[in-house]
Amino acid sequence: MNKKIFTQLPLSPYFSSPQFKYKKIQYVAPKTRYYFAYGSNLSRSRMAQRGAIWEHAQRGTLNNYTLDFSKEANLSSGEGYATIKESKGNRVEGIIYRLEDKEMAKKIDSCEGIEIGQYKRIEVQVMIKNGKKINCFTYIACKRHKGLLPSKKYLDHLLSGKHYLSNEYYKWLQEFGHTIDRPCKIFVYGTLKEGYGNHHMLSGHSDMFEAEVNGQLYVKGLPYATIPNADIYHSATGKMQEDYKEQELLQKDLDNDKYWGDPYSDSYIKGELYIFNNWDILQTLDRLEGFTPGNPNSHYHRVLTSCHDYDGTEFSCWIYISKGEFNENSLVKDGEYKKQVFNTNQYSDTGWRKCNVDNEEYDPYKDPSWIGGQILQSSWNEDEENEIEGMESLFKKGDL
Repeated sequence: MNKKIFTQLPLSPYFSSPQFKYKKIQYVAPKTRYYFAYGSNLSRSRMAQRGAIWEHAQRGTLNNYTLDFSKEANLSSGEGYATIKESKGNRVEGIIYRLEDKEMAKKIDSCEGIEIGQYKRIEVQVMIKNGKKINCFTYIACKRHKGLLPSKKYLDHLLSGKHYLSNEYYKWLQEFGHTIDRPCKIFVYGTLKEGYGNHHMLSGHSDMFEAEVNGQLYVKGLPYATIPNADIYHSATGKMQEDYKEQELLQKDLDNDKYWGDPYSDSYIKGELYIFNNWDILQTLDRLEGFTPGNPNSHYHRVLTSCHDYDGTEFSCWIYISKGEFNENSLVKDGEYKKQVFNTNQYSDTGWRKCNVDNEEYDPYKDPSWIGGQILQSSWNEDEENEIEGMESLFKKGDL
């Protein structure tokens, strides 16, 4: 891919943050060509997609270790990847791949993020069916975090290795909780609404209601919501378990008629409440909105508040707000974001929406360095002819 394209896209603190600086680790081939897989590489199709070639695969058991999902998948997702740790009396089951050669480990190292300090490669002795032990290399996370769960999609990779696992171990994996077990409620008011350009990102929701939130809506190229500090119950940490707990505590208060917000508000933002059975959606939306937990320079901030539908039912919900200041000229008095802007394809030669890179269609929504892509689906006041010019100037300044 032509890397020049990235100079045309707005940068985000998420990707320029010092926490992403690392010292590259030099590759050293393992002493053995036997690789013990216990995580997503239990899926042989996943191994093949990663370019790994092996001559033979068999069951293996690593004794005195245990499996968990404490490797953070993404700074804002609350999702965990598999890792192992020493634990006397426990075991980890998996697949022993006899690779084509030791150099094949370089491909696996790359996928496991060895060079950037995500996992590190270690050597272990893994027992096979006849009781003999084989020296293998495997991977453990460099950092561990509490309160993480795998996504259903990730856990399915492990379960696809059923043929190589005991019935007991397979059942244990099946009963392991995953992120889909936790309902997630999100209030949207801009381009994520039905009929607008980013609505496709909300596919898979289980329910939707028209709703309102206390606050004010501004449009300054993009839609921005502001809500009273009294109505912010919790700021997102990016840790699914913690944020889910706060969401449910607020809902419990609302169900018990404990109204905690501003009871005298006469200003509302009109939007839609979406309910998901999967917290993985927040990884996508946090990226779109340029939000990184704990980063005060995030473009938007995800906070927990309450909304009500038009039957008067109160819901706890997450909303992306701005902490900036706006003048009255940008205020949408009726609180409803309306109208789509221009044809986004007219900017296809700039790299803002879609570009042709190396004869392939480039979609920045699928690119991890593209933040705030919703800029291209904004609304505007047709009486203000300079609105689009203002949006373009923001791009040139790098303010978005």
